[in-house]
Amino acid sequence: MAYATRQDLLDRDESMIWNLAINRETNELDEAAIAQALQQADEEIDSLLARRFQLPLPVVPGVINKMAVQIAIYWLADRDNQATDLIEKRYQQ
Repeated sequence: MAYATRQDLLDRDESMIWNLAINRETNELDEAAIAQALQQADEEIDSLLARRFQLPLPVVPGVINKMAVQIAIYWLADRDNQATDLIEKRYQQ
């Protein structure tokens, strides 16, 4: 189940996503990197939710979406060691 989308990332902070996920050869967003970060977020959340809930969830609660966005941003930043203290703190929370 997808807890967040590419558009959710862009809605959260488009300029940051462009900074973290730009393909410097094409000057376009690296769609594969974005998809991978979103998948990693989904897998982390699933590993925690599966202990208490039957998956997939019928509806993605807003708080889960927000967490998925923060986790995906962390994984995008981690690709090039761009994770700031704030990004890491939000990921840890």
